[in-house]
Amino acid sequence: MPAGAGPRLAQTPEGLDEQIELLEAINELSDRQGELVDEGEAADLLEVLGRRQVLIERLREVGQRPGGGVLHAGAEMGPKADRVRELVDLIAGKDAEQQVSLRERLKHLESQLGGIDRGRRAVDAYAPKGPGEPRFQDGRA
Repeated sequence: MPAGAGPRLAQTPEGLDEQIELLEAINELSDRQGELVDEGEAADLLEVLGRRQVLIERLREVGQRPGGGVLHAGAEMGPKADRVRELVDLIAGKDAEQQVSLRERLKHLESQLGGIDRGRRAVDAYAPKGPGEPRFQDGRA
């Protein structure tokens, strides 16, 4: 979850319980996501991100449910709301760390791809362009 983009708090104790359950599942997926980022497992990472997105959509739906006009006691709602906020902050922190790791991995891949491209151009310079066309030759050979 992006930092500062937490869910709207549910209006009922049951809704908060559901949000806590969803956030705990998202938190577990965040841990797995971090492992996959570190391992460079793109295919598995995409699968985890897809599962996570489904949970995030459900989380939004829970936060948009009406409270039914019932005023719930703050004593019951407070600790649950605090737990929701705590989980959101935890997940946002993990996301920020993983974003940095992904950027570093991307820079590394870009440098590797640049080396491959340079190597390919060098090989192409020595390969014949077509039948009967001249090609470069290494003078030391």
